[in-house]
Amino acid sequence: MTASGHDPANGFTAATTDGNNQVTSAGSRRFRCARNGSPARRHPDPEETLSTPRQRLRSDGLVNVPAPLPPRPDLTDGVVLLRQPEIADIPAITRGASEPSVARYTTVPSPYSESDAQWFVDEVHATWQAGTAATFAVCDAQQPAALLGMVGLHNIDRAGDPGGTAEIGYWLSTPARGRGLMRRSVRVLSTWAIDELGLARIDWIAAAGNTSSRNVVAHSGYQYEGFIRLGMMQRGQRIDAWVGGLIAEELIR
Repeated sequence: MTASGHDPANGFTAATTDGNNQVTSAGSRRFRCARNGSPARRHPDPEETLSTPRQRLRSDGLVNVPAPLPPRPDLTDGVVLLRQPEIADIPAITRGASEPSVARYTTVPSPYSESDAQWFVDEVHATWQAGTAATFAVCDAQQPAALLGMVGLHNIDRAGDPGGTAEIGYWLSTPARGRGLMRRSVRVLSTWAIDELGLARIDWIAAAGNTSSRNVVAHSGYQYEGFIRLGMMQRGQRIDAWVGGLIAEELIR
């Protein structure tokens, strides 16, 4: 998993491409295919590793302990299918995350190797168990074995009233673009996150200028909220970022 964010789950950032060719989104910090969602990082910073549940001090001074996620479902609208990434997907993840358009707008390692993809698949399973990220493979519902991209939520925090928060990230491979699959994926995942996880808000972060990613999330009701100078970290470099989000009651179903 782009789309948006600068992380990941692992290296995803908001989508790239034009028109319906929505592809890449960078989630904030954890949607890396090897940061935010979302894929994988060669040498993860201990402060950013999501494998182990850890207590986090919230802005209200309370300690947040990630809550376990429900059993992983397959999510579909009949056209797109979101399922668990598997070891068999490593070649497709490697090919997709290696595309220049994906690297340009996400935080995936570049160059991207199969070892990065292996790390990412392992991290997807670990972070689900930890309750900190929910990452899915994007597939055509008629060809569920063929991974076309990634979409996920990271930095999941289910505490608070009226509900929790997370950040969305994603990417889509070039051959799958132009069919509206990422728009559908964002809507399907956002609906599940609000209805099943009780999220009140989902953040979106993208490299400034990533108009395609902004268009992708807008179709589900996400609102553009501002520009942050040097607000996103991409492979060790700070770049300008666009930020926005979705409030539960504004979701376009």
